[in-house]
Amino acid sequence: MGGVLHYSTRRLLRLAVALAAVVALFIPLHGAHAQAPVQVVLADEGLDAAGRWFQRFRITIGPGGSLTLASEMLFGDQLHADELFTAAKQANPALVMPSNIPVGQEIVLTVDPRSTYLIRERSVDQTRQTRRLVYTNGAQRTIYLGTRTGVLQEIVFPNDRPAREFVYADDQGQFAVASGGRVVDYVYAGGELFGEVVGQLFGDASVLAMQNFIVQTGWDPNRWPPPQNERRRLVVGPAEQYRDERPAPLSLQDVPPQSRAALQQQLAERARLGLYATAFDGTRVTYRALITDPAVTAKRVAAALYGDEARWLQVAKVTGLEVEEERVKGLPPGTDPILLGRSFALVVDLAEERFPAGPPRQEGGRRITALRNGTVVEDYPIERQAKAGLARIVRYPSGYKRIVYRPDPLWLFALDFMHFQGAFLRGATRDESVRDRQGRGFTAQVLWLLLRDLPREGDVEPLELTISDAERGKVLDVVTRPRAVAEGEPPAWLAPLQEQPALAAAGATLAVALLLAIVFGLLRRPIGAGTRIALARRRPSRR
Repeated sequence: MGGVLHYSTRRLLRLAVALAAVVALFIPLHGAHAQAPVQVVLADEGLDAAGRWFQRFRITIGPGGSLTLASEMLFGDQLHADELFTAAKQANPALVMPSNIPVGQEIVLTVDPRSTYLIRERSVDQTRQTRRLVYTNGAQRTIYLGTRTGVLQEIVFPNDRPAREFVYADDQGQFAVASGGRVVDYVYAGGELFGEVVGQLFGDASVLAMQNFIVQTGWDPNRWPPPQNERRRLVVGPAEQYRDERPAPLSLQDVPPQSRAALQQQLAERARLGLYATAFDGTRVTYRALITDPAVTAKRVAAALYGDEARWLQVAKVTGLEVEEERVKGLPPGTDPILLGRSFALVVDLAEERFPAGPPRQEGGRRITALRNGTVVEDYPIERQAKAGLARIVRYPSGYKRIVYRPDPLWLFALDFMHFQGAFLRGATRDESVRDRQGRGFTAQVLWLLLRDLPREGDVEPLELTISDAERGKVLDVVTRPRAVAEGEPPAWLAPLQEQPALAAAGATLAVALLLAIVFGLLRRPIGAGTRIALARRRPSRR
């Protein structure tokens, strides 16, 4: 019987605390009534000597008040009673037990408003089915009643307080939130599209917002929708943080007027897919992708850039997707990945954009293809490509030109040997890859200087000189651009020697070696009989 009475007594005490808390809901935090069980007044607020924001509260325990009730009023729970008791003992060291606080006891509590949430105001909106809590640091918490899906609750943090960020902690963890940001608890209801959910939570279905959403939730548009009733907590920054910056239209002033219109039209078509041209170096266009259209996939991007879906895996890899065994990891083979929410950069050579302006034509034994972007590609017959000579010429609308030339293997062998000997005399690096790169560069520059059958219409200078590995052997790959010769500048053929002292030194070494070989060869030559008689006649007598 005593146990029952004891249990009933405890229930009555808890009920009394709860009723007191309910009564306290209707008592404003500032300027509380004198007979209130707990009075809380914001006594001071500002910045301390270190520039940190603080708030100082004066708490007065009234008739029927307790530290448990004060904790319930200030923090929304009874877990901070010990913290309040510690502050009370600083004002009254004679206090012994938290449950025995005299009426009229004042407690001064200084808090860091960036991480302390004292309830200033509570309200319930029956029409909107929401409960609202306003905290003394300016944060507002809204709980949506009667809903099990969608947004369950959100906490909005102010942006007009002396704090760059707030720290919010509960049973789900501790979260840093930027000033003006929000904490949102969300449960997927089913039937909503990826972009709709992002727009609802972030205020804008931008690429930056989608990327942030994917990172925080693990929900990817290629695996959408997620299981129903999955719950996620998101920390959302201010809306301006997620605004995409669209690149300005690319200037094509360096492109001749007759080719500029076609190129501009092509770039405008790609911009509608979220592919923005940001740079043009004469042969290649750099694109920055901001994909917000759920219909844009890797195959569609490949078709838009290259005129062929076959390069879709290359596009998928550039976007950051992991490609393995001719498919995107985590997706069934052949699945065309959705690129929604992805941002990436892609460099495309104009000659790779296979959008013919008309049927190709044969001329002088070569196949000539004009592209819509103003580029003209001249391909030489395959049987000729197996021999020394031209394999391809690409004429770009900017006036640049790419020449692919297959040199004679004897040339390659001789120049490789020459570079090896020169490198040996100079003390070459032991790094094989560096030696190979330097050797290829040396060979390419010498071939550019010596080969007279390379097309050099007008005054041009080499922009890129490389020896590349092709299907039928090594080729010389040259990119030239129109050269603007200033007064006093050296001839074009001399520029590589000035820019590459090693090349000049190797050439000089070769010339000296040839001269010495000729001289020593003459000295070691057998002397004929006539020469001996002539020398004997000139020899002085030893009488």
